[in-house]
Amino acid sequence: MTPCGYDAYMAAVGAIEAAQSTDGATIRDALATLEISGLITGDLKFDENGDAIKNYVAIKTFQDGKIVFSDAY
Repeated sequence: MTPCGYDAYMAAVGAIEAAQSTDGATIRDALATLEISGLITGDLKFDENGDAIKNYVAIKTFQDGKIVFSDAY
C-alpha cells in the first residue's frame, strides 16, 4: 500500500502545481487532465469518468493468517 500512497501524494502535488491554486475544485479539475509518468506503480492518467487508468495490479492473499504478496500484473 505504501507505493500507492506515495503515488497518490505525488499526483496530488502535481495537480496543485498545475492548478496554481489550493481551491479543491480547481485541483480536482487539474488532476483530471494530468498524465503523470514515472510513478512507483507506473504511469497514471484518468478516463472521462475520473477513474485511474493504471497498468499495474498487485494481488495479495492470506497465508498462515498473514497477508502476503501473491503476484503482480
